[in-house]
Amino acid sequence: MERRTFLKILSSAGIVSLVSPAFAMGVCRNKVSKSSSTLLESTFRNPPFSSGVYTWWHWMNGNITKDGITCDLEAMKANGIAGYQLFEAGSGIPIGPVESLSDEWVDLILHTLKESERLGLEFAMHNCPGWSSSGGPWITPDKAMQIITWSETKVTGGKQIRMPLPTPKHMFDYYIDTFCLAIPANMEVIPKSSVLELSGQLKDGVLTWAAPAGEWLIMRFGQTAKDQKNKSAPSKSTGLDCDKFSTEALDYHLDCMFKRLMPAMEKVAKHSKIGLLIDSYETGDQDWTSDMPAYFEQKHRYALYPFLPALANKVVESEESTKRFLFDFRRTRADLFAERYYAHFQKRCKEKGIITYTEPYGGNMMEELQVAQQLDINMGEFWCGQTVLWANYKYNRTVKQVASIAHTLGGKIVGAEAFTSEPDADKWLLYPYALKSLGDYMFTRGLSRIYFHRFAHQPHPTAAPGMTMGAWGLHFDRTNTWWKPGKAWIDYLNRCQHIFQSSTFYGDILYHNGDDSFGSTIEPEQTPLAPPEGYDYDMVNTEILDKAHIKDGKILLPATRFDGYKLLVLLKSETMSLHTLRILDRLVDEGMVLVGQKPQHTLGLCDGEKENEFVALVKKVWQYPNVYEGEDLQIILNRLGVSPDFVYYSETGNSAVHAIHYQQEGVEIYFLANRKRAYEKGTAHFRIKGYIPELWDPYTTEILQCPVYRTDSEGVEIPLNFTPAGSMFVVFRKAEKQRKCTNLKYNGVSLFPTIKNVVEQDSLSVNFSITCWIKPEVDIAITEEQELGDMCARFFAIYPLEGERRHGNGHSAVGLSVGRNGVVVYERTIHNKAVYRNLRPLSGWTHLALIYQNNVPHLWINGVYAGAGTTSSTIVHLETLHSDLLCKADAYEGGLCNLCIHSSSIDQTEITKLYQKGVPAPFHPSEQVISWLPNYQFIAWQAGIYEFVSEHTSFRKHVDILPARILLEGPWRVRFPKKYGSN
Repeated sequence: MERRTFLKILSSAGIVSLVSPAFAMGVCRNKVSKSSSTLLESTFRNPPFSSGVYTWWHWMNGNITKDGITCDLEAMKANGIAGYQLFEAGSGIPIGPVESLSDEWVDLILHTLKESERLGLEFAMHNCPGWSSSGGPWITPDKAMQIITWSETKVTGGKQIRMPLPTPKHMFDYYIDTFCLAIPANMEVIPKSSVLELSGQLKDGVLTWAAPAGEWLIMRFGQTAKDQKNKSAPSKSTGLDCDKFSTEALDYHLDCMFKRLMPAMEKVAKHSKIGLLIDSYETGDQDWTSDMPAYFEQKHRYALYPFLPALANKVVESEESTKRFLFDFRRTRADLFAERYYAHFQKRCKEKGIITYTEPYGGNMMEELQVAQQLDINMGEFWCGQTVLWANYKYNRTVKQVASIAHTLGGKIVGAEAFTSEPDADKWLLYPYALKSLGDYMFTRGLSRIYFHRFAHQPHPTAAPGMTMGAWGLHFDRTNTWWKPGKAWIDYLNRCQHIFQSSTFYGDILYHNGDDSFGSTIEPEQTPLAPPEGYDYDMVNTEILDKAHIKDGKILLPATRFDGYKLLVLLKSETMSLHTLRILDRLVDEGMVLVGQKPQHTLGLCDGEKENEFVALVKKVWQYPNVYEGEDLQIILNRLGVSPDFVYYSETGNSAVHAIHYQQEGVEIYFLANRKRAYEKGTAHFRIKGYIPELWDPYTTEILQCPVYRTDSEGVEIPLNFTPAGSMFVVFRKAEKQRKCTNLKYNGVSLFPTIKNVVEQDSLSVNFSITCWIKPEVDIAITEEQELGDMCARFFAIYPLEGERRHGNGHSAVGLSVGRNGVVVYERTIHNKAVYRNLRPLSGWTHLALIYQNNVPHLWINGVYAGAGTTSSTIVHLETLHSDLLCKADAYEGGLCNLCIHSSSIDQTEITKLYQKGVPAPFHPSEQVISWLPNYQFIAWQAGIYEFVSEHTSFRKHVDILPARILLEGPWRVRFPKKYGSN
């Protein structure tokens, strides 16, 4: 579209009529109680600086200057950024003059502390160079991560043996013997009683033993250091990572890293915020530490050594006993990791008044919900743009995970490393509007503080575009062209964050993640027990669940400030500890509603000895009338009389409007966000009674008492329209008098969309067409290698549902993925299969026509035939009225308009005609009928009869003539700021 045409459209704001009907003011006005939160309104309009966004701030490979530090921090302050977390990184940047931990480096950190204090910014930094996890060149092998190693030697017994045993494989010339065992050779199952402990007979690697008759396998076990270094640190700051199971090793690391900084940090911490961070865990597993045997025996009440052969893939006692031991061993690793690494880090920092942060996930040896309870503030992460190196979009789960910990334990800050991007995903092409709906969606997952990834330190005060973090991350730098105008978006984010941080989350469902859940926490949405639409939830582990009590059938945790969760759902209950089962018995007996499959077995060797008690208790619990097994969650919630808390009924039938519900005293707050870059028209239903709705705009700070709504037995229904990627707060407050306009009609037709009883149409198949105008803004996974066996919805103009699940075997659904680097057509049964790839780069608005003719896809680009794919072996369907959870959670990244579905295979003439019409005009407010202003004035965008209906009367306003359109004539001259933009 020509810029001149676009400006003409924007200038058409003159074609409206501003109307102030006295009757509408009378029937709609509600007197809000004076005791309601006027402070909430005030801080909404002017949120405190401390509630603002934060950023990650990367010092790149020793390229650091005092002038640059001051300029960076002043730019953060000016743009409403309340704090930062400082990292040192390498990322391929040439080495600069400042060496980590040198005198100059220490002086620069102290300068940063002083400048942050002057500007009122929170200073926080990672606990080591790089971003994972806790290490550096000062860590020696004895203090590094420890792993178990062993060698095996077969001997024939019945004689005195004196022989050297081979030293197990080890690293850095570092090895310590732990155990020497003899087990019967050539046995598939090793009786526990036959495991002989020979450690006292091994001296300097030589075994002296009077061996009993028979064939024996000598297993020499020892510990060595793992060759694992801190990730992505400057080259001279890279070294081994410390032992995560040793408080002494962590103390040594922290002392080496901070001994010259801590006095100044401790001083500042007495009156300002100072923080230390453990980033997401990316340094792999460890399985040993010096006192592992003693710790294991204390925890599990049996000796470790007889089962050590199980770590070498041997069966001890029985398959069942070995499986139970391996669970106990994994449990021990998780406990050591949580207690001696994370909890001890918290202890050390608290002694100095320092706030602790972590991203509590990564690796298979942790229980994520256990780790998340150890530190002050937890953070998740989410990525934007192209994800082709690994499936980064799967980290989206972490935001809900850490939000659950905050909600159940009383935390107000739910952080996230935000808008991280892979190489080639940004390249200075991302901008606030392209990022907004993703950030808003994360707000609806519980996020309350954004930490931008990333702000690269600019050592030169004026160079542009300046330093980068190599190819990584969003270019959220003071040198970015949209840095200053982008403050409007930052102000919006800060305003939203203040509401979230000062409110209490409201949810209906509590999920228990299972006792055998090491590694990634289960996402309820990916299970058959996914929350029905309109119900929010939190997740807990057994440790948190044990703190619960039941009141009026609802689950209350120590931090719960609402009426309580309505039910507990077991995500992984096939195996369960006896301790967890006893907690369930107590809570169910108190009246808790429980949903989940009966557990079949205990976990661990000790619980295995009490299987009879376990079986009897399972039978008891699952006989309660308030325990459900195998029933649909929606049916159970209906039976309990719990309707959805929020539902948006869209005219299109496949909207992606998300919500989160918070509470303050006397106030119910919903944040609503449109994930798609498309206009949405529909009706929102809220499970709220006796409160008056208000519409709060977090961009303009405008607060508008909702002019039109109606109530039913379940709550409040409001007609709500959303601009592309739009968002709003709907705030409910008590009113002394409640008078409302229950309907609004235009030319006799209600503006409440009639959508609840839409009859679903059969999907198209075999022969159909899709046409649209599209403007991709990201590269897509264009090759099979980049697809990683999975896909994310942000690549798709048409997202493919699972054809087999909707239509049966032999059926698929079409998907259309469009990026700056080309187009891919998919057909999805359960998994996606690419049937056509076109690697032609696309730039600007592009017309696409995907024509299916006899199950063969044909693609046309800008009216020109581009090629055909393979004939499908399935019946291919086109689904447009349905969407799954991933499609609702993600959205196409780019412009998409005039999407048309044709029930037949259109021909070249029709394709050419559609292309020659050109790009349609962008959405403009004139396309709607009415919009509202404060003081009950409304804007009539079209001539006609407007009728306001209340419970007892109605009022009509006839708008005859609209003001004439104001044309803005060209030609136009476009100017860019100096040093920014085009020549």
